[in-house]
Amino acid sequence: MRAVLKTCCGCCYPKSPKSAEEDPLDPTAVGRFDEENPSDATQRQTYRCEVVLPEAVLAEGAEVHGFHLPAWTELLKAEPAKCPSLSKMQKVALREWLPMAEWLRREGVDAEPTIFAGMPDSRNIKQGRVTDCSLMSVLSVLAEYDQRWKTSILKSILPSKVGTTSDAAYGCCLFVNGLTRRVVVDDLVPVASSGKLLCAHSATPQELWVLLIEKAVAMIMGGSYAMRGSNPGTDAFHLTGWIPETFPLKNEGCVVTSEAEWMSIFDTAQQGFAKGHCVLCVGTTELADATSNELALRSGYVEAVSPSSGLVAGHAYPVLQCCHIDHHRLLFLKNPWGHTRWKGRFSPDDVAWRESEPQLAAKLGYEVGAVDDGSFWISWEDVLRHFSHFYIAWSPAALQLHELQAHGCWNPWPHFVQSILADDTDLLGFNPQFHLELSEPLPADENIGIWVVLSRHIKSREDYNSHFISVSLHQGRSRICCPNNVLEQGVFSNGECALVKLPSTRCPNRDLVLVVSQHGAKRVFNYTLQVYTQVPARLQELPALVPETYSSGAVRSEWTRRSAGGCSNSVWSFFQNPQWSFTVPKEGLEELILFLECPDVSVNLRLFEGPVARPEHLRAAVSSGAYRRGCCLLRLQDLQGSYVLIVSTFRAGVCSPYRLSWHSSSPVSLAPQPHPFVEGALAHPLKLSVHSLQLGRRIELQVRLMEPGRFSVRLQASYGGQAPHLELSSAHPSRPAPYCVRLRASDADQYFQLSGAAVILHAELQPGESYLLCAQVPQTRGGRTGKLYIISDRQVVVDSLMSPRGRRR
Repeated sequence: MRAVLKTCCGCCYPKSPKSAEEDPLDPTAVGRFDEENPSDATQRQTYRCEVVLPEAVLAEGAEVHGFHLPAWTELLKAEPAKCPSLSKMQKVALREWLPMAEWLRREGVDAEPTIFAGMPDSRNIKQGRVTDCSLMSVLSVLAEYDQRWKTSILKSILPSKVGTTSDAAYGCCLFVNGLTRRVVVDDLVPVASSGKLLCAHSATPQELWVLLIEKAVAMIMGGSYAMRGSNPGTDAFHLTGWIPETFPLKNEGCVVTSEAEWMSIFDTAQQGFAKGHCVLCVGTTELADATSNELALRSGYVEAVSPSSGLVAGHAYPVLQCCHIDHHRLLFLKNPWGHTRWKGRFSPDDVAWRESEPQLAAKLGYEVGAVDDGSFWISWEDVLRHFSHFYIAWSPAALQLHELQAHGCWNPWPHFVQSILADDTDLLGFNPQFHLELSEPLPADENIGIWVVLSRHIKSREDYNSHFISVSLHQGRSRICCPNNVLEQGVFSNGECALVKLPSTRCPNRDLVLVVSQHGAKRVFNYTLQVYTQVPARLQELPALVPETYSSGAVRSEWTRRSAGGCSNSVWSFFQNPQWSFTVPKEGLEELILFLECPDVSVNLRLFEGPVARPEHLRAAVSSGAYRRGCCLLRLQDLQGSYVLIVSTFRAGVCSPYRLSWHSSSPVSLAPQPHPFVEGALAHPLKLSVHSLQLGRRIELQVRLMEPGRFSVRLQASYGGQAPHLELSSAHPSRPAPYCVRLRASDADQYFQLSGAAVILHAELQPGESYLLCAQVPQTRGGRTGKLYIISDRQVVVDSLMSPRGRRR
């Protein structure tokens, strides 16, 4: 969100410094100037932007945790990957690894291993000691989905054996790094000293699909059964490619603010569940009274259990049923352990089944006195109270959505990585951006018109939970630079996927811009963007803001107590701000892009045509627009001649560093512009020469430069009374006068009344010429000694014509 700005800064021209400490006679730099822009010879090479093709991004995505995962469509004859590693605790329980056929023989099972022994059944899924509960929850809900809707999602993940040199190699089809990829695994299983399987497995001994999928997912999640970074949303995404949606239920990260919203979320999920549009899971994090549980330990599970609620801390639960019945919002969950149930309202021991809700069990088809298999009913209100996350995986096919994909690499080098902004909150110009063009208006009767999933590509364990990413949606068809109004801002997620949804009613026209963002970081990462729409659409990446042929540069400086003049509500204060000048090449400049950056401060750029910024030209100057927090942009075409740029903050007196960068169709260099509106030194490398004047006495100074230069003059006197006299001419009457710009008479009088100073705005001096600068401060009652400040961009030789060396002959 952008900060709200006040309409008036109420600033006035600051009074002159009173003490010698604040106003030294010696030249003193009160600002700094660091030049980032390289020389013309190296400029284009230094700032070259590399474009990574989508094909290269997908090819790079095949290398995951040291394993090669080719696209599913590629013909492959290869050995399966090595077995996933075990944690130290898991290794303690391990006796040996066995082929599944050998394990069956030892167990006395007279059957050959088979991928599926029938329709997958969630009741047959058994969580092992090395198993991740999140994956088991997703397998359970997908098995229930296949049975309820007569689909073959799980069978499509493991269609058959792979034709390799190994007799027990299986190709598992998983969605990884933008593609459905082939993960080849074998049927070697970890066996405990008791002879039982340590991995997940089916209650039908010869059935392999549970353990094979678990092994394949373990390979893409780091090559270990000790999976990290996993949650039901991510696991469902890898297994199905469906749209993952996560709702944090606790305060941290929670974006829902009212009970009505929570009820609406349940109703949407329940309706989707009833229509076969989605599958659901829930999860817990820490529970206040959770402690070790004897039954869990005997089963090989180390997670703590809450004795008051019966829930497991840090655990995922599949939602096997979801219904809204008799004013109750209810979910039927199952603990993947196969035991340890909920103890609260609607638990198997709750008297409500017999007393207040005697007919409810029959309507639900629930056998209250059934043996503890880990399944239980729970109200939505109790889910909100005790659980931490609600996971939904939406089926694009069931929703009849049109899918578009884009693959890319966000490399913030060179332009954005050198920005002084911490992230892209205030500057989106260098982010990956895409134009989404809808073929027709979205249907008015659809709740969500556009779904966008951003998934970062994972290469190693360090990529999990590394930084926060998101997508924002904007109206228009061209690149967004400094964001103003956003249609929909996705929630930043440090998981593998981030989702943003746009309701049909929020889409004003057919053209949208999608922006890939990251928060608090400037990291390089590959990504896939999946866009789902209710109507046919086209997705096209927008061209880079800065073409490779452009020249770029930047300077860093700061607003100080003298130069922080604020906005133009006070004209004279505004002209105290830092000024920068540049001259366009003779052939002209096709385009110039300027950025002003200053973290957390509202800033503005204003461009004056000509060699000097004059107050009377303020209204004609080109502005970057309203003051913007953090960054503003000025984009110009077809420039000729010289220009002066003023950088300003909205409020006067805001002392802060800033960065001014530019990108141009031809090389351009910016330089500090001398100006007389600050009493004292300007930023290095501008030069300052200070001379004292006695009241009522006229002084004459001879001024010379060794090379062409610009300078300005300020004669500071007392406030009120008669204005000081200040004049610049050639030292030789026969020579032409220098090019000199002064204030209009009315402006000069107004400025003197406010500041007690007379000024020469701008003068251009030539080497080899001598110039005469005459100054006089009228004698006034109560006045003080006057001071003459000469500010220039080149070294100036100043001689007093009253001294022996400079006396006029």
